[in-house]
Order: sequence, then C-alpha cells, then structure tokens
Amino acid sequence: MDPGQEPTIHQTDDFRIEKTVDTWAEVSPSSALGQDQHRHIPVGLDSYSMVDLVSISFVEALGLSPCTRKKHRHVVPNLEGVGETSPATYGIYHLRLRIVDRWNHPLEFIRPFIAVDRNAQDSQVLLGRPALKDFKINICNSVDSWEFERKPHVTEVSAHCFARF
Repeated sequence: MDPGQEPTIHQTDDFRIEKTVDTWAEVSPSSALGQDQHRHIPVGLDSYSMVDLVSISFVEALGLSPCTRKKHRHVVPNLEGVGETSPATYGIYHLRLRIVDRWNHPLEFIRPFIAVDRNAQDSQVLLGRPALKDFKINICNSVDSWEFERKPHVTEVSAHCFARF
C-alpha cells in the first residue's frame, strides 16, 4: 500500500470476532424475577478483546434491561474493530454465567457485558481479556481448549523421607 493511500474499511452490520476458543455456559438473568430462564449457550473466549461482549438480540430475548445503577459507575467505551471503526453499543447488561473448564472445574459469576450487534452464527457472549484475567483462565491454543489456572501443589520432604522414595 502506498504511504498516502487510505486503508479500505469494510462496513458490517454486526461485530464479528473471527477466532475464539469456544466453550459452553449456562446463562441466566442476574436479576431473580422468579423466572427460570437457564439456557446452555456457546461462549467465546478471546484474549485479544479488551471488553466482554453480549449480543443485544440475546439480552432482549432474555427480557433484560440495561444497567442504570449509578453505584456501578459503568462507562460504555467507544469500541474499535477491524471492518467497522465504531460499532454501535446498547448499554451494559449483567448476566449470570456458569462455565466449566476441561478438567470439570465449575465457576459461577455475575458480570457486566457491553451489548453490541453480534452475528447470529457467532457465540452470543464473549469473554475478553478482563474476564480471562479476573477468573485466571488459561487458553490452550494447541488443543483449542481452556482451563482455570491451577496452583502447584508442593510438598516439602526431608532428605531421609526422599531417600525412601
């Protein structure tokens, strides 16, 4: 490309993430309204995303409203993505998720997500770098899987005991 030439920007109607590690989660609205709306959905894990995203059509299907609590101090950032310089955002929604890693260790949490237009073929929830760091999730690209960070278990033994092994 010539130094003076502008890059080509392809407009899209929805925010696409091309490569993620996918997993399954049980999702339910964080507000307990007496409705049992648990659903199993695919969730994308993306270490390149700087935010956690949810599809606006998905949260609308759950009947959720954006968070308006001032004490949460949510700020919806301007998103920048390849193909669309500033995709539309629709507020912050809280979801309750339960995920299980490849070693069958579960984690249930409530987390805020930025609502955007997501392609129906993509996972409707995306955990980005903040969630991966907060929940100590390690992505194993070689096997297209993930696990929670494990703490090494070290047992100190005396030389005498070690000699018996």
